[in-house]
Order: sequence, then structure tokens, then C-alpha cells
Amino acid sequence: MDQVKAFKKGFKRLFSADFIGNNMFLMAFAVVLIVLCIENRYACDRQLSEIKKLEKKLQDKKNDALAINAELSTKSQQSNVKSMIIQSGIGIEESTLPPFCINE
Repeated sequence: MDQVKAFKKGFKRLFSADFIGNNMFLMAFAVVLIVLCIENRYACDRQLSEIKKLEKKLQDKKNDALAINAELSTKSQQSNVKSMIIQSGIGIEESTLPPFCINE
């Protein structure tokens, strides 16, 4: 029974005006720290979701660049260039003379 009375007395003291008045700044500081921790967590979550979104966008751009590079390599092959010239009817022919260097 003494423990129950001591508990009730301590509980009453915890919510008494004197205890709250004496520890008001400490309680306010604890509340501010809790709010800052919660806000920091939400800010980190927002940044992580933005990072994931940007990484996905970057990967999409890399894939697009790779596809364009492969298409350019295919179109710039000599045989493909020659067939495109013939199809367009420009009338340009491939040179049969080897390249030579002009020395001064």
C-alpha cells in the first residue's frame, strides 16, 4: 500500500503547478527538439523521393542517348550511306582514287 501511495504522490507532484512551473523551459526545449526531429525526418523523406525520381529520369535519358547513338552508328556506316545516296538520286559516286597528301 505504501508503494501505491508513493506512486499517487509522485504522480500528483508530476502534474502539480510547482513542478511544471520549475521545469517549463526544459519541457519547452524537449518539445522543440521533438518537433525539429519530426520535421527533419519529413524533409529527408522528401529529398529521398526527389532523388529517386531524378535517378529514374537520368536513367531514362541515358537509355535515350544510347538508342540515339546506336541509330547514328548504324546510319553512318559506309554501306548505309551509299544506299541512302543511291535511293535519294543525288548522283554522287564513291571515289575510286585513293586519298593522297599534299606536301608543301
